[in-house]
Amino acid sequence: MTGQTLVDLTSSATLSSQVDLSNRLLSLNFDTQRGATTSVMVRQAIAHFIDRQELVATGPQTLFPKIAVAGSNLVSQGQPGYTGPPSRPLSDSSTVSSTTTTLPGTKPTGIDLARRFLQKAGWRLKGGKWVNRRGVPLHLRLSTARDDRWAIMATRSIAAQLNRAHLTTTIEWAPSAADVAAQVRRGEADLGVLARPTDPFIAHAAAWFSGPSANPSSQLWTGYRDHSIDTLASQAQRILNPVTALPLYQQVGRRLWVMMPTLPLFTEPFVTAWSSQLNGVVDNPYQPGTLAAATSWTLNSPAKAP
Repeated sequence: MTGQTLVDLTSSATLSSQVDLSNRLLSLNFDTQRGATTSVMVRQAIAHFIDRQELVATGPQTLFPKIAVAGSNLVSQGQPGYTGPPSRPLSDSSTVSSTTTTLPGTKPTGIDLARRFLQKAGWRLKGGKWVNRRGVPLHLRLSTARDDRWAIMATRSIAAQLNRAHLTTTIEWAPSAADVAAQVRRGEADLGVLARPTDPFIAHAAAWFSGPSANPSSQLWTGYRDHSIDTLASQAQRILNPVTALPLYQQVGRRLWVMMPTLPLFTEPFVTAWSSQLNGVVDNPYQPGTLAAATSWTLNSPAKAP
């Protein structure tokens, strides 16, 4: 839906509409099992080349200005427990915590930091392309879902930004988010843009990144394996009190920022439109959805003739 479409909806005499935050968290996901993106340095470099603020400002903010750069891999904007974006955009900070990805010396930022990460990983810029020690250029296959307008918009923007940074990036198309995850998991794509539905139970989101060797707990698992996250998520799931479990999920979140198997982009907007003759319609991005309350809706009484 475009901004003009929304204008048409809100100005219609026969329709009512509402725009809000959905529960769909759009993110960029990496193949961590094969190719160049097995290196956390390369993943951090790609993440720092991407200007998420530009992506959001030219995309969802044109429809719903309250949408901001995502600050969590587990909780979407507007949900309980969401603390907002980092104090500084990712592209303006060196790292999210002191880890083995921290680079020595002065603290570069943004693109300079991204270049430092790639150089540390053994890549160098030659002839307008990033090449490895054997002179083989870095080529990234970026998958996205055809059925998600916001994913398509973000993918095109990301591909353009990475190509400007001399990272040759081509777009691959998939039918759905689950297919994007499968392509990344099978090594058919190096990167994948997909939206995951969040809910008040953070354990469901943690399952996206804690995958067993068989029978993954989520179709949206992209193949990332991390014993630390598996352990933390398992411990948190055994705690019945969500407040008590929250610090463990926060540790999962911090680990994801450091290891960068995924880069959260933004929460997608949620648009609901209905006939102006209906009363009591309230949008609901969570299951069972807006239509579940249809039996409580009422019709406006017809206006009496004078």
